[in-house]
Amino acid sequence: MKEMKDSGYEFIGTVPEHWNFVKLGNIFTYLGGFAYNSNLYTAESDDQVIRIGNVKNYHIVLENNPVYISELTAMETSKYKLKSGTILFTMTGTKGKRDYFFTHLLTNADVNNKNLYLN
Repeated sequence: MKEMKDSGYEFIGTVPEHWNFVKLGNIFTYLGGFAYNSNLYTAESDDQVIRIGNVKNYHIVLENNPVYISELTAMETSKYKLKSGTILFTMTGTKGKRDYFFTHLLTNADVNNKNLYLN
């Protein structure tokens, strides 16, 4: 049986002795999406905006109400262009309704030949 230790957090309880706690900000960079206003949307283009409805557990759904931005807007918001290896977290919900929390690790297949931008 593995040795356990007190986590120091009542809501967690005990954890294996060899575990350490770190702040998430020390192990990855967090980036919220850009608030693309609907007036920035354009007819279908090579630059698609990824919104909450496009992310499901273990996959993205590009066909779910797709919205696009112009090449100029894409250049101006290039910081939000998605890359392979990015972990997407989505969470939504309101009082009295079911909350949704989805995650997906973007792969080369998700982003190859695609320009996807985080909303």
